Amino acid sequence: MRRALLIDNVDSFTYNIADLLHRVLGEAPTVWHHDHRADDLSGFDAIIVGPGPGRPQHAADMGLSDLALRQRDVPVLGICLGHQGLAHLAGDAVVELASPVHGQVSEVVHDGTGLFAGVPSPFSVVRYHSLGVRPAPSSPLVVTARAADDGVVMALADPGARRWGVQFHPESVLSEHGELIVANFLRMAGLEPAGSSGSSAGRAGVGRHGVGRDGVVAVGDVHRPLPTGSAGARRVRAGSVLLGPAPDTWDLH
Repeated sequence: MRRALLIDNVDSFTYNIADLLHRVLGEAPTVWHHDHRADDLSGFDAIIVGPGPGRPQHAADMGLSDLALRQRDVPVLGICLGHQGLAHLAGDAVVELASPVHGQVSEVVHDGTGLFAGVPSPFSVVRYHSLGVRPAPSSPLVVTARAADDGVVMALADPGARRWGVQFHPESVLSEHGELIVANFLRMAGLEPAGSSGSSAGRAGVGRHGVGRDGVVAVGDVHRPLPTGSAGARRVRAGSVLLGPAPDTWDLH
């Protein structure tokens, strides 16, 4: 039996993520609240640290998520708060955004590696966050994706330590390629996705957003260039995302 653990950081999207994991993995994940008491997580094959309203600097907001992000035995994917927690433990700054986003659809540009293998760049995601990551020069984490509209870090990776994070919500109905992103994580964790998650159908990306709606949207796997002269287009060179610290014009302080 393949065991995936999803840590609930008191977020309404937790069971939408669980549903996405169930569909991609073919087995239901174990879901533990962040105040669950555990000393050893090595019995799991993959861990997903979910979103939540807290701050990664506050131990009470993280609970079990802190252990999950610190341990080195099991591959981890952090989503939203989980992504911020990964950055915080790596020494990156997690700061308030000048303009918080809630349900905002943004285009994301990425480097095509890891979580984004087979995902077109740019693609659309949904964001719910008031905090953002400002990478430290000495950070072991690599920025693999940014939002095209404001340059905020959208994904981080430390492949050697088998740690990945995404700021956006791959489970949302308006986020493209959610299944493929999760399937890529599971493959890197040594778990083969079930069904069509690795096929062209899975690559189209399907997500659910269960707050007042229950629907599935399939989005064609096509490359859509950013509008010529847009702020996002000026940040993309040769089809790749700009890496490293965000400049001041990207509204991180």
